[in-house]
Amino acid sequence: MKHLYYIINECTAGNYGVGTYTRQIISSLNDDEKITVVHLQSNQLEVSTKYDGSIRHIYIPKCAGDEYIEIPDLSNLYYRTVFYLLKPFISGEDDIIFHFQYTHVLPMVHWVKEYYPRCIAILTLHYMEWAFVLQGNTEQLKSIIRQQRNELKTENERIVYDSFYRTKELFLSVDKTICLCKYAFDLLTDIFNIPKEKIVLISNGLDLFSNDTVGKVYKKRLFTNERIILFVGRLERNKGVCYLLEAFRILLPRIKDIRLVIVGDGDFRPYLKQC
Repeated sequence: MKHLYYIINECTAGNYGVGTYTRQIISSLNDDEKITVVHLQSNQLEVSTKYDGSIRHIYIPKCAGDEYIEIPDLSNLYYRTVFYLLKPFISGEDDIIFHFQYTHVLPMVHWVKEYYPRCIAILTLHYMEWAFVLQGNTEQLKSIIRQQRNELKTENERIVYDSFYRTKELFLSVDKTICLCKYAFDLLTDIFNIPKEKIVLISNGLDLFSNDTVGKVYKKRLFTNERIILFVGRLERNKGVCYLLEAFRILLPRIKDIRLVIVGDGDFRPYLKQC
């Protein structure tokens, strides 16, 4: 019998896009399937479990401070500890699937592949660390990775260089990487040189009308003759909303009946000012 171990980290992203993705994935699975959700970096003081219907949740505490994620030795130690804490909960009789959501789990992927060589390891790619440093500038990324590490001049460049090759090793170590958009798929094939057979594109789905009240608003506002550009996400600098507004300002006089809709949580003030 298949047993899915769905690995998530309790962090800011877990309250937004990654959290929504997790809820949709779990709700789409059958009740008779064996599902364990593993919460890493949890605020629990010790390893604990609880059940939500047939779904088992395992909570593994975080280390003191979050900086260990970026320090390879500490990160390796944390994920090795996580693996051994999780091991008693894993039945060797099941067909095991590990589904990861974050790109800093490479040490744990190595451990599960070593101890459960027949398991399937899947990664859903939500974001990559280098993109935060470079604001998603792929040309700058290509310029950095073309060089030798000892030729790089700044600490940020070295951080991006190391992050790139760690992430590439992760993509090669898992059995499949799920990309949520064509841009990410092309990035993995064109820049990371990941074989296409190790990648699958599954776009995010959205049930607009699951709530009648919300559905009526969407139908009234969105389903018009206007061309809608829709942004849904946190209003943070790394999301690029400022560039979206600049691009929309260029389009506005050129295209008739166009509307930009921004939906998200955060500080609207700088963007209202930019408008």
